[in-house]
Amino acid sequence: MNAKNLLLCSLLFSLCACEKESHLPAEGERATIEWIENTLRKNYLWNSEIPASKLLDYALAPAEFFPSLLSRKDGKDYTDVNGVRRHTYYSYIEELGQPDTRGYINDQASYGFEYQSLVVYNKDTRKYDYYVFVEYVLEGSPAYEAGLERGDWIVQIEGQAINDLLLIGEGAAHTFTVVRHDGNQFGNPRKVSIAAARPVNDHPVHLWSILHSNRGKRVAYLVYNQFETGVEGVEGDTSYNDRLIELSNQFSGQVDEFVLDLRYNNGGELTCAVLLCTMLCPANAMGQELGYLKYNNGRTEHFRADDAVVRSIRNLGLKRLYVLTSEQSASASEMVINSLRPYMEVVVVGWQTAGKNVGSVEYTDAAKQWRMHPIVCSIYNSQGFGDYADGLAPDVRLHEVFGYDADGYVDRIYPTYPLGNPNERLLQAALAQIDQTSTRSAEGGALSVRAQEGAASIARKATPGVLLR
Repeated sequence: MNAKNLLLCSLLFSLCACEKESHLPAEGERATIEWIENTLRKNYLWNSEIPASKLLDYALAPAEFFPSLLSRKDGKDYTDVNGVRRHTYYSYIEELGQPDTRGYINDQASYGFEYQSLVVYNKDTRKYDYYVFVEYVLEGSPAYEAGLERGDWIVQIEGQAINDLLLIGEGAAHTFTVVRHDGNQFGNPRKVSIAAARPVNDHPVHLWSILHSNRGKRVAYLVYNQFETGVEGVEGDTSYNDRLIELSNQFSGQVDEFVLDLRYNNGGELTCAVLLCTMLCPANAMGQELGYLKYNNGRTEHFRADDAVVRSIRNLGLKRLYVLTSEQSASASEMVINSLRPYMEVVVVGWQTAGKNVGSVEYTDAAKQWRMHPIVCSIYNSQGFGDYADGLAPDVRLHEVFGYDADGYVDRIYPTYPLGNPNERLLQAALAQIDQTSTRSAEGGALSVRAQEGAASIARKATPGVLLR
């Protein structure tokens, strides 16, 4: 996993830590502290590593007490753009009724686009400047209405260089300076005036189509961006899963191969992952075990391709599957790949995945003031394999837009096409695998500066692990 994508979260955490003040916990906080400790000692995957009570500081506020119980096995070490080594935990706690710093496109006001940044050190200002690549735009969102498109690069806000990515997430209206890159150089700038952010809905089924390869094969293509049953906050809503079930009927008997695009999918619910596996697995895998969860007491919980909650979906009877990935593909996305591999050929095209081979459960305190999301189990496929904490390596290694030198710095930019376009870099590579031909790839435009991959907005909606609910 390229941990630079976690830069913003790291900076926010550091700022909060600096502002910490010592205090004696109020009566309500004492109850919360007790709830945190008791819940983690019982359920946390690494509960044996929680410090003894005599070593804990019970005067800490809940948001500070929670991480003091966590294991370094929880999460990853990473290096930020300043070269500082840090650690980020998968498990986290949130205070209900407060702004959610982990919020994302579905549950907070948003402009309706996701981005990947490129970081360049500006010697004149002694700051890092950000060049923001637009990955995709939601139809009907402020960004869509302003004419922002996938492949645009935002290079200025209000005529000034971007040296603070938090501006991208502010709710106010803005004027962006936007350019395109044709594979050789950045083109003519244009101004994009974007309205104030508002709530938008990022439907998991972002895009689908049936393509034809050069050798006449019918290829289903699905961009699936999160493992969610239905609209957040709407009790009992299953509209997202219902759409996936509809698609299984549309694809049934109509396709020879399947390309599943998970490059922007940070994970989500176990039941949705099982639903997708049931749709994509070979017919002879129906009724078979897909994998199991293992808890801190050794208890295991198995999940199958014909689980009762997903029997309504149509199995496509595929023999192989092509999956497009990025370093943001995590959690349930990785579980799908790992769970299907014992039963079929799974060809991964793209970048090494995040490496979240764990599951989490959500707990809310009795006063409904705090909610925590600790890691409670590790995840294995039916053959007992779950050792992918460093991510799943691609069979065809390509980044959708960046090229890298031997030291890992970005040294070129590749031309960008709309998602679903057969010339789009990752999809083109998958189609070449299907036709068993060589991948055609443009050289890309060389950069005149030394740049680093920076934060990605997708990281905001990262789940702590596969959500078990």
